[in-house]
Amino acid sequence: MNYNEITLSQLKKWTDIPKVVNELHDETWFVAIDDHPVGVGLFKKDKCIMAIVGEDEEHQKVIGHSSNDSHADELLIEDALKLAFVTYLRSIKGDKI
Repeated sequence: MNYNEITLSQLKKWTDIPKVVNELHDETWFVAIDDHPVGVGLFKKDKCIMAIVGEDEEHQKVIGHSSNDSHADELLIEDALKLAFVTYLRSIKGDKI
C-alpha cells in the first residue's frame, strides 16, 4: 500500500481506542481503508480530521490536524496519536519495537 497517497476522506473507523487526551472531545480510532487497518485517527463525529498511517514507526505519515486552536494542544495531541500508532503497530500489526 502506498501510504503517501492516503487521504483523510479514505479513512474509516475500524476499532475504537481510549481517548488520548481526557479533555479532548474528538474520538481516537484505529483506522482502515476498506477492511485493511492502516493506522490511527482522530475523528470529529464521523469525519477523520487527523491521522497517522504507515508501515512502521520510521515510515509514518501525519495527515490533517486536530480541532484545537492551541498550538501546544496540537502538539500534545500529535504526540498522543504517535503513542497510539505504536500501539497499532504492536497490537494490530504484531510488530516488535
